[in-house]
Amino acid sequence: MPIDYNLATTYEDYTIVEPEDRKKSFGQKDHVRWYGCDYPDRLRGAGYDVDEVDYYNELGDELQKKYGLMKGEIIYHCTKNN
Repeated sequence: MPIDYNLATTYEDYTIVEPEDRKKSFGQKDHVRWYGCDYPDRLRGAGYDVDEVDYYNELGDELQKKYGLMKGEIIYHCTKNN
């Protein structure tokens, strides 16, 4: 899922329906949004406990490459809360 850490809030527009327009707006023709920095709060709002993990800085070069992690990428480990 695309996250743009330069966006404070998620950008979504369901009126963009043509595949090529979606590709231009969201980077892929099957996407309808770019998540912003509010992404973990959206997950929490949906009833999840969210652990934000910076595996890129926790793992060495070999594992970064193996798992395809990008510098600055945060992994969101979610569990359903009660």
